[in-house]
Amino acid sequence: MKTAPYRLTLLGLAALLLVAACGGPSIQPSARAEGEGGAITPTFGQFADIPVPAGASMDLDRTLILGGGDSWMGRLSYSTRQSVGEMFDFHKAEMNRFGWQELASLRSATSVLTYQRGERVATIQIRSGTLLGAVVDFTVAPQGAGNRSATGGFAPAPAAAPSAPITSSPLPPPRR
Repeated sequence: MKTAPYRLTLLGLAALLLVAACGGPSIQPSARAEGEGGAITPTFGQFADIPVPAGASMDLDRTLILGGGDSWMGRLSYSTRQSVGEMFDFHKAEMNRFGWQELASLRSATSVLTYQRGERVATIQIRSGTLLGAVVDFTVAPQGAGNRSATGGFAPAPAAAPSAPITSSPLPPPRR
């Protein structure tokens, strides 16, 4: 029975590694931060037109930002220790304070909020984190981004042609 102390030591080491992995560094709001080798690392301070909860941690592997100031577009991905419900309520309350107008919202396992501000549309997807908390994907794009006009600018989507009314009827009973 000499293997019991080794198992306990191995189990304790695994628990220590798991706890250390959960306590990774978080990015604090600031204008810019220099990373290793003097490279500029994105921080939440560059997103002055959207609310970001205190204690959020940016996921640099999933974040892709183009532009800056109040005209940036792309995806900002971050995690937080707050629940999906708390993050939904946070964005629902704070987006209006930043000048965004709510277009739609859906509270579910993956909650979705959609807002518009000027010529930009923001979509916020909130889902449960791996162990606890929530993961937020905040996507901002120009309105009608899929529709380029002849001048190269963005044009609103064309109106759908009127269609006949949709009708339905019950399915026939299954064959036996």
